[in-house]
Amino acid sequence: MSVDARALIPRPETELLVDLGLERIKHLLIDEPRPSDSAALLVWDMGTGSGAICVALAVECRRRGYGADVRFRATDSSADALALAVENAVGHGVADQIDFALADLTSGQTPGDNPAMADLIVANLPYIPSDVVPTLPVAASFEPVAALDGGAGGLTVIERLLTELPDALAERGEALLEIGADQGASIEAAVTRTLPDWRVEIRNDLAGRPRVAIISRPA
Repeated sequence: MSVDARALIPRPETELLVDLGLERIKHLLIDEPRPSDSAALLVWDMGTGSGAICVALAVECRRRGYGADVRFRATDSSADALALAVENAVGHGVADQIDFALADLTSGQTPGDNPAMADLIVANLPYIPSDVVPTLPVAASFEPVAALDGGAGGLTVIERLLTELPDALAERGEALLEIGADQGASIEAAVTRTLPDWRVEIRNDLAGRPRVAIISRPA
């Protein structure tokens, strides 16, 4: 995976997001078989950055033999990051499975795109509190600080996404959001406040720390 000053270097913590994404895709395709004439599953990688998440998912889906049953959408508010994601998709031979668009979360895509609602959203959005960002090693590196800065409490961008999820997720849809190790209770409270009928589950990483919030539409 190629990374330069246009996007963050993928962190090991994000592997859990990819693993859970694959688990959900398998569940929708195999554990709950759909009619043979169903459209391909739509997986939306918001804030794709280098494209590491959607490229990894597309490569693995193709390897498992159901690449034709899944379509990916990768969006980012940075044109430079999006260009890097395209380069990585081409380099890994999966660019034909991914639709790229410049967008700020669910808005800002090319007029007329009218994108379909997603079966699965995966997102590693900025979640570091603004006052913590300058203390991180990344502050002295080439990586874009804007990709880390999550506002005063760290959840500004994620909370904005929560308000948009009802218009972005299809029936039975789920959103998998990477979060900080100390944000489990905060994201649960935010979901309860913003989407009171929705379900939220926190999955821990290998170190036993909260890492991914699974947010699901009500049945």
